[in-house]
Amino acid sequence: MSRSRTIFLLLTLGIFPTVFVCAEEVILCAKVRFTEQVTPSLTDEELVFLCGDPNVPEWKDIPSKQISAHLQSFLQTRGYHAPTFVADPKTQQWVVTPGKRTLVEDVKVTGSPIELHTDQLRNIKGQPFTPQILETVESEVRERLRISGYACPIVTVTGYPETGAVRADVDSGMSHVFPDITREEIPGVHSDVLKRYQPFNTGDPFNSNLLSLARSRTSSSNTVFSNYFAIRCAKDRSSSIQHNLVSGGAPCPFGFWCKF
Repeated sequence: MSRSRTIFLLLTLGIFPTVFVCAEEVILCAKVRFTEQVTPSLTDEELVFLCGDPNVPEWKDIPSKQISAHLQSFLQTRGYHAPTFVADPKTQQWVVTPGKRTLVEDVKVTGSPIELHTDQLRNIKGQPFTPQILETVESEVRERLRISGYACPIVTVTGYPETGAVRADVDSGMSHVFPDITREEIPGVHSDVLKRYQPFNTGDPFNSNLLSLARSRTSSSNTVFSNYFAIRCAKDRSSSIQHNLVSGGAPCPFGFWCKF
């Protein structure tokens, strides 16, 4: 009997409850076999979606189509966009060849009113082409625009895994100034106490870095338990800013909060 056939029978009998690696081949379970290792390896949580869980009746038998869909998704999150799946008629296993891992070859930003050649975007080149990378590009472009005064940009990121190209299309909208900050009243804390931690005035050019600085100053003051600023964009691309505050403990003298 061949070595791979022996391993399959042992897996079927439940003797090997974990992943077994033989040469370059990776046997995840009785239902899935990889022809080579992927990076990073699948997690225990992901293996449940492929191999099932004998201790949970609803998860004992995963339908073949679901296994295939899960495999496609798990591989894409690791940058494998051209895998092949073959159903072995003898073992009833999915035999998966991950293929070459796709890397980001180029990042282009169009429509931006400012230069966006940041270190963060430059460092993306050469990284595995994953959904997380596309989210990073979108987040970085949006934040750079907000730092430069565009509070409500629309950033649309498109990935082309066949070429490794990533494109971010920008509709920046108008430049903004700081509106009046709205915040909930907190017993024992006067609103003017919180305003003094703002490094900007109403009508100043908008810069999201100043909101981060205001949040940090407010946190360091121990005036409230925690806080953050939420930028809200209307359909007409106008903006408002809500300062969300979380109180905790009991009021102390001079408008501060005692934490326990």
